[in-house]
Amino acid sequence: MNAGGSIAGRIVGFCSGSSLPAVPVKVHAFFGAVRDSVTNAKGEYWFSALPPSYYRLYGGGGSYTTDTSTPAIYAGRATEYNFRLYSRKVASPDSRGQIFPAVFGDRLVWTDLHEGEPNLFCYNTKEHTKHQLTKGAGAKILPRLWGDMVVWEDWRAGAGNSDIFAMNLATKQELQVTSDPSVQIMPDIWDTRMVWVDYRQGAAAIYTRDLRDNREEPLIVGAGDKLAPTIFDNNLAWVDLRTGVPNIFTYDFSTGKEKQVSPSDLEQFDPKVFGQFLVWTDFRGRRPHIRLHNLLTGEERRISREEHGAFSPSLSGDVVVWSDLRNGNPDIYAYDIRRQREFVIEADPEDQSTPAISEKTVAWVDWSTGGPLIAYSTICPERLTIKKKKRRGRH
Repeated sequence: MNAGGSIAGRIVGFCSGSSLPAVPVKVHAFFGAVRDSVTNAKGEYWFSALPPSYYRLYGGGGSYTTDTSTPAIYAGRATEYNFRLYSRKVASPDSRGQIFPAVFGDRLVWTDLHEGEPNLFCYNTKEHTKHQLTKGAGAKILPRLWGDMVVWEDWRAGAGNSDIFAMNLATKQELQVTSDPSVQIMPDIWDTRMVWVDYRQGAAAIYTRDLRDNREEPLIVGAGDKLAPTIFDNNLAWVDLRTGVPNIFTYDFSTGKEKQVSPSDLEQFDPKVFGQFLVWTDFRGRRPHIRLHNLLTGEERRISREEHGAFSPSLSGDVVVWSDLRNGNPDIYAYDIRRQREFVIEADPEDQSTPAISEKTVAWVDWSTGGPLIAYSTICPERLTIKKKKRRGRH
């Protein structure tokens, strides 16, 4: 065996039940600043030292094994696989009752219940610092992040009168976005534009406000409730009940045009939009599944397995994440749009749910340590290849 550096891990599992390759292979491992090439000798993979944490190395389409004291190293066939090395961390392990994660860049924001009143906390994944954003009575829930701004649904005015609030995380300045004595819920934000569900006209409509001019206006109104708005650039998507069945609609701010994305007589929920892609939970078929729609080409396809339930998708760049029931309880799975490959983020006998993703950071509600905590992981969408050396044979 020949591997540079100190040894910190050994084989603890296999990909897809395959036997160890008969020929030497080279594994390129990426984890943060760590980038080591390790050679297999006599049927063993070894990794040089990695930062202490909780590691998993995932192989293409295979099962996995973990070892909490050393990195979990996989063996696989001497062909190309997409290997993933993840470190699962908990943002604030000193409390329980953490729900509704939101993530943008190095920031995580969530609703924390451990002090009795649901208030917002923020954690910086780069600096490993946590601070409380809101205090006082009234639930603060469903935070959404973009840049330095966080928006949320706020019930400090009492039952039947929720409002939308926002805060600049750089200056800690809080802003009351709405003040109408009715219900405003489900906010989202992109750049300086905010959207939310507003009941001031009776039925649920979608309102918008731009922080550049502070102008507020109704945007999507009419028959049937409009719920769960999601915004990115010029694209807005939401759940619309105008036909009596919740379906996904979109609106283009640049053209002012509205359309139904994928007409169905079965329910569609949980839309998320990012760039040219839109995802949602769809009840066509035997079980709820995740569908992906290209807003530029109109192409649409199912990306989660049909035989298992999947829900609560989130989207950033080329990666979609969701909660998946294939193992009998919610786990976090992902799909690489560009490579058209599915991979697992976190699978555990306890529940993991409501994931959120921003670039390479995925956060979710995790029950594996006895209570709802916000866990997160940094994923590596880059391809890790195993290159097969040519075997000398007979001509």
